[in-house]
Amino acid sequence: MTLGPAADGTSYQEYELTEKGEALLPVLVAMRQWGEQYLFEPGEPRQELVNRRSGKKLERIRVRDEDGQESGVADLRLVTVA
Repeated sequence: MTLGPAADGTSYQEYELTEKGEALLPVLVAMRQWGEQYLFEPGEPRQELVNRRSGKKLERIRVRDEDGQESGVADLRLVTVA
């Protein structure tokens, strides 16, 4: 975490997103999409995350292998790497 001067020009400092923090974006979006699917009743008001420029909803995050093939739970296993 790094701190920088506040955007409003005051003497306060605010959090500046680091590369590590930015790398968490897919995780946070996936968790939010899960919540949108399972934690609200149909028609219940809620906020949605959209692209700032286009205003469009985000595509659902999917797990894909290096060739772009979608993978489900049954398709995955852990291997040890050096």
